[in-house]
Amino acid sequence: MRAFALVLVVNTVAFAAPSMNPETDLAEGRDAYQRGQYEAVEKRVYPLLYPNVELPSQDSVIEAHRLLALAYFFQKKPTEARQEVLQILSLRPAFQLDPIVEPRVAVSFFENIKKEQQQRLDEIIRRRQQEERERLRIEEERRRAQAERIYVEKEVVKHSRLFAAVPFGVGQWQNGHKKLAVFFAVTEALTGALSLACFVSFYVLQPPGSLGLSLSATTDAAGAAFWGLVLAGIIDAEVRFKPEEVRVRELPRPKKISWSLFGVQGAF
Repeated sequence: MRAFALVLVVNTVAFAAPSMNPETDLAEGRDAYQRGQYEAVEKRVYPLLYPNVELPSQDSVIEAHRLLALAYFFQKKPTEARQEVLQILSLRPAFQLDPIVEPRVAVSFFENIKKEQQQRLDEIIRRRQQEERERLRIEEERRRAQAERIYVEKEVVKHSRLFAAVPFGVGQWQNGHKKLAVFFAVTEALTGALSLACFVSFYVLQPPGSLGLSLSATTDAAGAAFWGLVLAGIIDAEVRFKPEEVRVRELPRPKKISWSLFGVQGAF
């Protein structure tokens, strides 16, 4: 009894040991199946799938399950064979044995299980189709987002309070209030020009009588308006002074750089 238990433990360890070369073991399992050595198939292939899958691709995994299912089937182990067929169908619902290569009884065994599981297989197919559509949708959105990406350049501009004290809308322009800057520039220029013209006419040309008095009053009024606007502009610029401004401008999308090396072309 102890000897039997020891043999069972040794076989279990041998079956569970990871393969050093999975593809080679799979090929040897395939050769053993062709020779009808089904126990050798089980010994070679089982460790490639259990407890961990050792094979690198889905095609190799399906081939391993196929060989193991057939090995179980021909050893009269229908429960184990059925489990392997279910594993195949869960990975590839449309799988079927080649009736030209495999015996009819084995093909019928596979097809009967497939018919029993048809509803579940249809659900797997629908779910995978939905997942594929969702994957393609996300990939398309990512591609569009990449194509529509906007490249911008940010520049931080430091402002000066000295400029805020300059008349003719300079302080407003620095603060980004361009319409107000134009207003102060135009009105200050007009009132200043009017005041200067009246001053020259009155004090230099010395017009006679009532005209001189009118020019004097206009000079005073224009001068008061000019300095009032200057003072108002400076106060406004100082009150709404911005120490810095972040300027953002859109840049043209970078062009892909193409290259060719030894006849092989690419782009990045």
